Amino acid sequence: MDGASQHKVICSYCGDVISSKGDLVTLLSFPEIVDSVHTRCYGELSLRRSGPRVPLNSAGMWWMMAVFGAVCLFLFLLRNFDFLFILVGCIVPSIRLISWIMVERKFRD
Repeated sequence: MDGASQHKVICSYCGDVISSKGDLVTLLSFPEIVDSVHTRCYGELSLRRSGPRVPLNSAGMWWMMAVFGAVCLFLFLLRNFDFLFILVGCIVPSIRLISWIMVERKFRD
């Protein structure tokens, strides 16, 4: 495999190469963990599938991280379940980090 081909991100919906970070949407999926699709393919997927799928590289995910962190910090200070709240508070940021490591870092800004 040559150097240029290993940095291509392929859309899991249509199979085309995703050429820019602005056209990339990463989704949580099973068993691949992170699914990369075009923005247009995400629109088609959201119409076909039941239930909301928040893109991992969206502003909504940043809000979820802030809310999870604040709630877990609040509960951590109120209760004695230290490890449980730290673990729950780290789930969303960990998923976001995995998305960046697996897909998003391949794009040069």
